[in-house]
Amino acid sequence: MNIPIEAKIKCPFYQGFRNSVLCCEGIVDKTCMTTKFPSVNARTDYIKAHCFSADGNGCVFARELYEKYRKIEEAEDRKRIKNAISALKKTG
Repeated sequence: MNIPIEAKIKCPFYQGFRNSVLCCEGIVDKTCMTTKFPSVNARTDYIKAHCFSADGNGCVFARELYEKYRKIEEAEDRKRIKNAISALKKTG
């Protein structure tokens, strides 16, 4: 069975490809980062090496995006903790 390469991609930041260009979620919200490879084969090799893994398998883009979301989660956690402490002080 010949499974399309797109069906094997697990990286949550992958958005698509065309010819020798790979598009991934951008660091800036609602954008796409594109990487142009010297050939379609080079792009396919990169996808196989990195995009078949949910953690990006060493992909610098995935690493930066995971860090972006980690920082967002930490900020939201700090806000929730602050709100919980404030609510506790009000009740007692």
